[in-house]
Amino acid sequence: MKKDTRKSLEQLRRRAERALESTEFTDKSNVLGYVENYIHELQVNQIELEMQAEELRRTQDELMASRNEYAELYHKAPVGYLTITTKGMVEKVNNTFIEKLKVDPARILKKPLSRFIIEQDHSLFFTICQKAHHSPQLRSCELNFINQDNEIFSGRVDIMPIVNENTDEQQLILSIIDITEQKEAEQEKNRLERELVSTQKIDSIRRLAGGIAHNFNNILTSVIGNLEIIRQRELREKKETELVTNAYQSALKAADLGLMMLHYLGHNTAQVKTLDLEDSVKNLFGIYRRTVHGRLQMLYEPEDGPIYIQGDPVQIAQIVNNLTTNSVEAIGDSEGVVRIRLIQTIIKDGNAPLAYNGEKIRPGKYVCMEVSDTGGGMGKEVLEIVGTPFFTTKLAGRGLGISAVLGIVAAHGGYFMINSEPNQGTTASVYLPLFEPFLPEEAKKLEEHKDIAPVGKKVLCIDDDKNVRTVIRTILENLGCEVLEAEGGQSGIDVFAKHQDDIAFVLLDFVMPDLDGNLTLIELRKIRPDIPVLLVSAYLKDQLDKVFNEEKPDGFLQKPFDRNGFLSAIENLAMVSQERQ
Repeated sequence: MKKDTRKSLEQLRRRAERALESTEFTDKSNVLGYVENYIHELQVNQIELEMQAEELRRTQDELMASRNEYAELYHKAPVGYLTITTKGMVEKVNNTFIEKLKVDPARILKKPLSRFIIEQDHSLFFTICQKAHHSPQLRSCELNFINQDNEIFSGRVDIMPIVNENTDEQQLILSIIDITEQKEAEQEKNRLERELVSTQKIDSIRRLAGGIAHNFNNILTSVIGNLEIIRQRELREKKETELVTNAYQSALKAADLGLMMLHYLGHNTAQVKTLDLEDSVKNLFGIYRRTVHGRLQMLYEPEDGPIYIQGDPVQIAQIVNNLTTNSVEAIGDSEGVVRIRLIQTIIKDGNAPLAYNGEKIRPGKYVCMEVSDTGGGMGKEVLEIVGTPFFTTKLAGRGLGISAVLGIVAAHGGYFMINSEPNQGTTASVYLPLFEPFLPEEAKKLEEHKDIAPVGKKVLCIDDDKNVRTVIRTILENLGCEVLEAEGGQSGIDVFAKHQDDIAFVLLDFVMPDLDGNLTLIELRKIRPDIPVLLVSAYLKDQLDKVFNEEKPDGFLQKPFDRNGFLSAIENLAMVSQERQ
């Protein structure tokens, strides 16, 4: 009730009391007039009271609407709001945070908020609350909360102290913003940045290793070429012949390793050729034996004599690498044995076993490469899914590689089997078809390479490695050719311009200090469009094919090469030259 209304009623009451005491009121002639005046005033006051009551109702409705609006904003805000005591007990909480915790409000009200914070963050939570209690300054931190389903989410927490108007006790208001997705995005960004740095490092290493392999193959070209020249001469003693032959065979093995390194570093296509599997596995096994710890015994048990297959050397090496790595890691730091065996076998209809994929091995002659270990082994459940892509029992990024082995073996017409039991070790077997060459390829080439070079014609060799040019010059001069040499692209162009009519074909390196092979070839063809050109490079052919767009070489010879490979490439080039004449 308003103050003016109360004052009016009090005045009205006093006047009534005075009237009772007055003689005038007893005068009946004045009674009616007094009564009418009092009734009028009462009616006015009644109207005033009704108007005041209506205003109070409207004010109350506005307050209720405002309160409901505040409550709706409070509970539906995208931010969690809590009011806690200085001891961390929850006094008030909005629906947003309750939904994040996935709990009934009764399970959080009047309960410690620390119940819903992971244990590792308790110390931080209590410390920040203590600081907020003693200072009006806004405090912020990041806490990890755990909900009813044991799911963890991250929140940025802002804490501000307040005083409860009813109890005069200090409380803390918390606003909690879910930053889980933001942190996950930051982690993903950091992971991608680390991967980028790692990729850049790997790319740098690949380029460095590729350059080393290129120079290594250049050196081996000189070594192999000179050893072949010496082998063709009569040596004074048998011992000398054996020493040169051993050096030559070692150089060929080194050349295979260099080529394998380039295959791993580049983007190559499969190159199927005749392989001595016994020799290939022995070389790889020797490398592995020098990388394992002393308590791990590595055994290699091949059969006598060469074992020929048709396959890609890099992919065969990958099979050996994957299976051997699995066996070594299965033993770990403990004592144990890894054994590789090569067994020639004949599969017949009656004894054909089943491969890993359930397929029956087709009858025929095979070599079985068996890789076994004395590691912990695997159960039946693991064996059934071990060939699944990306499956691993190791750390992330270190899979068993069986899926890759299955693909390579299938591409070579072979079969894969694996047997293992817990605490009994594992044996993986790869069956590859045997290949029986009727005549060694090298012997065929020696018979076929006769009078393939145009005697008396000039051949231009453009290569920045003097030793490589010397080997090429010696082989061609023995065939009756006159060899012109140039140590770079520009000097090669100058020599060619001077002798263009007499030059039968050009041998061209790719990597040179001034002009590379691509630019040099373009300039050579401008001078003489029909000149046959053989690209001789330590890089892989598929890596160079994309470089030569405007002009294409007529042949490719991979460094390092032996005499037979060189003669075969020259023979093909001579045929191109004859066709263009």
